[in-house]
Amino acid sequence: MMKLTGKIILKPFATGSKSEHDAVYLETTTGDYLLQRKEENPFECSDLESFAGKNVTVEGELTDYLFIARDVTEVE
Repeated sequence: MMKLTGKIILKPFATGSKSEHDAVYLETTTGDYLLQRKEENPFECSDLESFAGKNVTVEGELTDYLFIARDVTEVE
């Protein structure tokens, strides 16, 4: 389990493929990470989209470019 702080952004994922869609990312000083909840369908609307444009701290697990969020807290 780890914590990352950054800004929630929406941007294209898998451009040019059948999986292409706008996805939720956590933009940090060390890079952008695809953000989703455990066992969530990445193609359906996510509660994480409600944080778009906001600075947050996310607790979860990081695997390569994917951050599985367990807890998201807005920060000022």
